[in-house]
Amino acid sequence: MKMQIKSFGDQGVISDERIGFEVIVDCDLMFFAVHNTYLKENGGFNNRPRNTYWFAPLSVKAGDKVVLYTKKGIDSIKKENDGTNVYFFYWGLSDSILNQEKDGIVLAEMNEWQAKWR
Repeated sequence: MKMQIKSFGDQGVISDERIGFEVIVDCDLMFFAVHNTYLKENGGFNNRPRNTYWFAPLSVKAGDKVVLYTKKGIDSIKKENDGTNVYFFYWGLSDSILNQEKDGIVLAEMNEWQAKWR
């Protein structure tokens, strides 16, 4: 995986709830989607996400950080003194998604996909 989940912040608080990621290998964020789901009784996770956030095309470098807020907001970038960037994205949801102990996030890297409209 070229990016990994690093942390959750302020779970259950829509004004500050966020998920932190770290870029491991130079890549484009358009190949990543974040799914909000929950653990099932058998130890697996539900394969029907409640919400999905698919990143827009953006080249990022190893060492960069990505922060995805649950709330509405305007995407931005902060340049760090060490030359890395912190990218802030906003899911645009009205409610928090990490409310229960079994709520979680699945980060999916998608190298190929197909879309079709009628």
